[in-house]
Amino acid sequence: MASENTSIISPVSRPIDVVDVLPDPDKIVESVGELVAATDLDGTLTYANREFLRKLAISANPLDRLKTKLEILSPVSFLTINPEVLSETLELGSWTGECELLCQDGGTLPVRLKTGRIPLENGAVVGIHYIATDLTEKRENERQLQLLSSIVQCSGSALVGLTTRGIVFSWNKEAELLFGYPARDILGRSGDVLLPFDRRNEGAALLERLNRGERIQNLETVRIRRDGAVLHVSIAISPILDRNGYIAGSSMAVRDISETRTMQTQLKHALKFESTGRLAGGVAHEFNNMHSVILGYCDILSEMPSLDQRTAGYVEQIRKAAQQAATVTQQLLAFSQKQILDPRVIDLGRAVKGMEGLLKNMVGDDVELVIRDSSSGCHVNSDPSQIEQVIMKLASNGREAMPRGGTLSIGTENVVLADSYILRHAYALPGEYCLLTIKDTGVGMDEATQASIFDPFFAAKGQGPGTDFGLAVVYGIVKQSGGFIDVESGLGTGTTFNIYLPKTNQPVSPPSARSPLMDLPRGTETILLVDDNETFRKMNRILIERFGYTVLEAANGTEAMELAQRFEGSIDLLLTDVVMPGMDGPTLASRMKDIRPDIKILYMSGYSSALLTAHVGQDSAIALLVKPFSRSTLALKLREGLSASAQIHMVDLA
Repeated sequence: MASENTSIISPVSRPIDVVDVLPDPDKIVESVGELVAATDLDGTLTYANREFLRKLAISANPLDRLKTKLEILSPVSFLTINPEVLSETLELGSWTGECELLCQDGGTLPVRLKTGRIPLENGAVVGIHYIATDLTEKRENERQLQLLSSIVQCSGSALVGLTTRGIVFSWNKEAELLFGYPARDILGRSGDVLLPFDRRNEGAALLERLNRGERIQNLETVRIRRDGAVLHVSIAISPILDRNGYIAGSSMAVRDISETRTMQTQLKHALKFESTGRLAGGVAHEFNNMHSVILGYCDILSEMPSLDQRTAGYVEQIRKAAQQAATVTQQLLAFSQKQILDPRVIDLGRAVKGMEGLLKNMVGDDVELVIRDSSSGCHVNSDPSQIEQVIMKLASNGREAMPRGGTLSIGTENVVLADSYILRHAYALPGEYCLLTIKDTGVGMDEATQASIFDPFFAAKGQGPGTDFGLAVVYGIVKQSGGFIDVESGLGTGTTFNIYLPKTNQPVSPPSARSPLMDLPRGTETILLVDDNETFRKMNRILIERFGYTVLEAANGTEAMELAQRFEGSIDLLLTDVVMPGMDGPTLASRMKDIRPDIKILYMSGYSSALLTAHVGQDSAIALLVKPFSRSTLALKLREGLSASAQIHMVDLA
């Protein structure tokens, strides 16, 4: 058993030499990924491994082809420093650097080259060995990174790279422009420097989501510039993954949407005014009818012989109250842009200059009034009385903002709006404008106040509730005149109102002549009165009959047509409201002309010319009685409308 067990292990015939277990040195050199070669001191190639031959596209038996110098070294990048390489290698023992090797097919190979001396046992140097690492992939990666960097730098968005801890490691040119930080001042700092103080928690929440691998798209938020200015931005953030798929950071694209937000606010504000204006216009229309009724009955009562002095005083108070209410109605119409305007071509600079005395009395001695007219021919087609109302209200507003005195500047000039302005203001149209600027050096307004300054009955904080339509009237007049208004203000910096009115090249209109006082005209003709408001209709029938006319009365267009077809006598004038349910006034007038061609037409309305245009037509001129009207105005307009030789007051709607 013992002999069998000892025979399992064969005896070793000789000791094991370490050389027997080491691989062949040539095999080691052939298996490495580097390019390996050797030359003698004259540069004759004495050795080259497979990788060297493969990468340089050298065919078999290279030693026969390269008998003399190592010609594979690029003359451009290597031979110019060859003496340095050789001398440094021989003197110091090695040389390391990057160069290009010349391939046999004419191409080049970028490498990192290391050289070293080949010594004999006695120390004598017999040659030089070369070990080269292929840099092709490295150079391509660098090229791709450079290309990517160029794309990042040329991007129209601010691109920011963040680590998983929120540290900035990438910052393009657009980010510098947007936030005001040069790359050298932001790289290595926390991205929280861009967050407003009240949004610091937002940064941590975003990092947490990104580190979970979430993508964040179109996040509208607020960031802070280096100078403290607030930016409204839209942000898209994506995780950055390393080669192993782990999250290494995040890429953030930031787009400034401040102008877009401003335009959205402007549009929202305009829509709010439009809806409120429609309501105000409808209310004002009904009020106009009521005021006309009250004033009409006051006229009737005043003419009664039995009216005693005390009762006459009551009637006069009723009249004054109705007239005050009519003023509020006109403010409603101005705000809703539905009031009747009497536009004429005026020189805006002269109009302001003509108000200088009135303005000085209003602002007082402690406010310096400066009037500047820097342009000639600043002509606009507007209602002079309405423009005066705009100037007075804004001047009064400026005066109230300067309780301790200051300067109120009013100026006019001709301007042409540039495309950059149009892009920032959605409501503006390109063209020539007359700019009316009213500037004070008062307390100024914050953004919240500016957003509400044109609201009806608005008053700044601390002033109590508003008591009238305030600057809403200004807004309505300017809009109805075809213009628009901008406000520039800040707390402690005063306020500037810029009013842009379309410029016209037409000459200034001559001043309107005033009619002399006269007795109210009368007549005996037949008038067909049409209005859907019964109270208004009944009262005006009484007034018209007191002027001597015969009155036929109808509540709507259909009833008026039936009455005109039944009535056997002549009907000389159709006095009709413009806006009525069913058949409107212009449609009634057109159909009435078909059956009674000689009938004259006189419209009644409290609405604006723009609204009348929708009913009457763009190119029409009409005889119009503006609500609310007095007894004397009614008498004069009836006579004008009936008299073929009289000059009828025409309102051009074009």
